[in-house]
Amino acid sequence: MGLSRKPNKFGLDPFLMVDTAKANYYYGRTDVPADDETKALKDAAVGADPTLDRTLPWILLVRGMFSIIYKDILKQQLRRQGYLQHLGGIKGHQKQRNPNSPLPSPIVVPPHEWARAFNIITFRYVSDGFLKRPRVIKRMKTESGREIALALLVQDPGKGRDKMEDYLSSRRRRETVKVLRRMERHRLNLGENQAVQEHLASLRPPTVAA
Repeated sequence: MGLSRKPNKFGLDPFLMVDTAKANYYYGRTDVPADDETKALKDAAVGADPTLDRTLPWILLVRGMFSIIYKDILKQQLRRQGYLQHLGGIKGHQKQRNPNSPLPSPIVVPPHEWARAFNIITFRYVSDGFLKRPRVIKRMKTESGREIALALLVQDPGKGRDKMEDYLSSRRRRETVKVLRRMERHRLNLGENQAVQEHLASLRPPTVAA
């Protein structure tokens, strides 16, 4: 299945996450000031790991996408732990997985599944108040003529901060690191996909100051 050309609800491009420098700059993968694209490139060049910063949106974004991509497998895991009584569970009564449980075995994540998870979680988290509505930095056109809004995801200081505190608590921090590593693996694998490479090649790279 080819890449979806349907615009994201907020004009965000899920495959910007696959380009490490753009992920650093636009989606808060590392701690990069909004006006410092050069640092985003330097972080990518040295292979900097995602920053475990409670104020950056990357962890919320990636953990949310993981929960969607692995949704069915995680449900099966919960059932084995006796938390779900039937397929889908009982709304409002599903318990969290044990953070000490091993992650499910890796699966292959095709581009359309990555984009679907990104689109669902960004819309959900903005609607639920975990992320602020994206602020457009600038607009650009791909070689195909499609206009994309490059926007900065910003964590809401209220609900978003509370959720992040949970993800980085002593109880769940190790789990969060494991999820980040798994999603990095998927992200880098997508970078080897020809369709994704062609799509990213049609985007102008961040401007580097002389």
